[in-house]
Amino acid sequence: MKSNKGFTGVDIAVAVVILIIFVSVISAMFYNLSVTERRIQRKTEATNTAIRVIEAMKAVDFSQLTEGMTLNDINNLITNKIEVSNGYKVTVGVDNTKYKDVVKIISVQVVYQNGKETENVSIETLVRNLSRINGIHVALNGTTLGFFITEEKAREYADEENYQMTVKPQTLVSTRQ
Repeated sequence: MKSNKGFTGVDIAVAVVILIIFVSVISAMFYNLSVTERRIQRKTEATNTAIRVIEAMKAVDFSQLTEGMTLNDINNLITNKIEVSNGYKVTVGVDNTKYKDVVKIISVQVVYQNGKETENVSIETLVRNLSRINGIHVALNGTTLGFFITEEKAREYADEENYQMTVKPQTLVSTRQ
């Protein structure tokens, strides 16, 4: 009569196969987690860089924002220089629209490698000429730009061909008691 004590070869083989499958699944999960974490870190760094550049551009005097600017040009105009990490390329843009004396569109694009893929983060915003703020709310082509200009300038813009403008006088209310 045979004793049932101990493990047979089949028992050990089944246990090893189950262990290998379990370890490989756990290893794949950790690898994917690591890749995802690296991707998120790279995108976060690119986004933070783009935000720093946009904020620096907004701090520059309106008249100094010109088409063809580079990051070096911006760094020459500000006191706290913008450092860009290795592996990231920053491109800035200034769109001097036909209303360049009132508003400009500034943009930043940060390009970086994420493994074999090239990815980018782009941010765009409006910058207004604060010396033009004075009394009238302006909406251009149905999009509120949220700034104030002189009434004469608003009427000049409204008269231009193919451009719609809504001019709404604003009432300022004092909360002083």
